[in-house]
Amino acid sequence: QCTPMQFVRARRLAAARRLRASGQGPLQAIAEAVGYASASALAYALRREHERRGRPVAARAAAH
Repeated sequence: QCTPMQFVRARRLAAARRLRASGQGPLQAIAEAVGYASASALAYALRREHERRGRPVAARAAAH
């Protein structure tokens, strides 16, 4: 289960990832489109989410 804020954050970051993958403009424009105040705030949130997920299992196995 997640909190309402975690749900909203996950949806915003998923939308940002889709927009980045489709080349929909600079990071600042994407940040504004998904509700972040700045490109740096979005970049920080994306980085933090990536770190929370950890590396994929295959990458961890290859590292050992």
